Amino acid sequence: MAILAKLKLSESRYKEINVLSGGEKKRLSIAEDLLQDKQVIFLDEPTTGLDSFMAEQVIKIIHELAHT
Repeated sequence: MAILAKLKLSESRYKEINVLSGGEKKRLSIAEDLLQDKQVIFLDEPTTGLDSFMAEQVIKIIHELAHT
């Protein structure tokens, strides 16, 4: 749940996929990868389509996870 909250997806989890905005879909895709607890994750342009605040949040989360 912490990842969903950090990516501002807590409320979006109750929405159907077809009503999510492009940014929400992008963040959801990243959250799915991060929640699988893989050793290696390849992210191709993970901040494309995100506003500057969310892009910064995504980079911070990825950085935090890389150091844990």
